[in-house]
Amino acid sequence: MLFDTTASNPTCVANQVRRYYFDDQPITMTLLRNLTDVFTDGYFLWPIIESLRKHKGPHYLYYFDYLGEHSFQEILAGKRVLKGASIFDDTIYVWHIKNPIEIPPPTSSEDLNRLNLVTTLLYNFATFG
Repeated sequence: MLFDTTASNPTCVANQVRRYYFDDQPITMTLLRNLTDVFTDGYFLWPIIESLRKHKGPHYLYYFDYLGEHSFQEILAGKRVLKGASIFDDTIYVWHIKNPIEIPPPTSSEDLNRLNLVTTLLYNFATFG
C-alpha cells in the first residue's frame, strides 16, 4: 500500500485500512485471507479500476477465480492456504509452464473444461475485441 506519500495523514489511512480489513484484530494466520485481500485490493483491483476510469475506449476485464487441480499457491506458499485462485493461476490454462518450475497441464474434466473456456475467451477477445 503506497499511500505514505499521497495521503495527507498516512497514519489515519493505515488505521482505516486496518479497521476495514481486520476489524482491529491482531493479524495472525487465521486472518490470512484478509491480508491477501489487502494486497489484492491495493496492488491489483484498485489500479485496474483507476485505469478503467481514465480509459475512454472500450473496457475489457476478466476476474479468474477458479481453483483447479493445480495452483501457484503450491509454489508461492508451499501449500494451498486459500480457497480461491492465486495470481497467475489463469496461465495454467493457457500455457504449459516449465520454467523455473513445472506445473502439470490440466487433466481433470473440470480443469479441461476451464481450459476450453479460457482458450475461447482469449480467442474471442483477440478475434472480435
